[in-house]
Amino acid sequence: MTHRLYFLLLALLLAGCSGATGGPGASGDDDDSTANDDDATSDDDDSTANDDDSTANDDDSTANDDDDSAGDDDDSAPSGPCTVTESVPASGMIINEFMASNDAAYMDPQGDFDDWIELYNSAASPIDLTGWQITDDPLAVPPDTFTLGSLAIDAGEYLILWADEDTGDGLEHLGFKLSGGGEGIGLYDASGNEMHALTYLEFPTDVSCARNGQGDWVQVAGGTPGLAN
Repeated sequence: MTHRLYFLLLALLLAGCSGATGGPGASGDDDDSTANDDDATSDDDDSTANDDDSTANDDDSTANDDDDSAGDDDDSAPSGPCTVTESVPASGMIINEFMASNDAAYMDPQGDFDDWIELYNSAASPIDLTGWQITDDPLAVPPDTFTLGSLAIDAGEYLILWADEDTGDGLEHLGFKLSGGGEGIGLYDASGNEMHALTYLEFPTDVSCARNGQGDWVQVAGGTPGLAN
């Protein structure tokens, strides 16, 4: 009887210890929690994927920055002087601006992008240019000149001459072209007197050399044909 009671108490004691550990059900909860942890890790992976997208966006932003920088460079006007040497001081009718390499800056009435020269009448009265001569080689002796037709410029006004060899397009079109690599321009009155002459060195395409208000020659992106420089 005593032995039977002893074994009964031992069985009850063992059953109580087993319940305290939580048993297989609690282990199942741990597995679910681990699974949840795995899901969280999966969420972390998604977050990492999003981080990659963000990095991709950062790359796009860098690309945009490059575009912006390029845009700044393309849109900004070149600065600094033109290398121009005048052999005859400007007075009266002057060569005021010119573009020796015109790809897309200023179109002539025929739709072509040709070299051009701007004359300006700084005198107080109109000047008749009929019979005047102009050349792209003022240093030659004698210079090979092109004779202008019936043209005139009022006081304080401008005239654009197209250096394109397309003389059939009108009186404003000359029988020579300018060199973007550098050369010269000379202007002579109807008696052959040199009125204004200059030489220049190479400067960029679609940029003009223009005389500013101080009489200095400067680069101007796109030029200012027919307008004050």
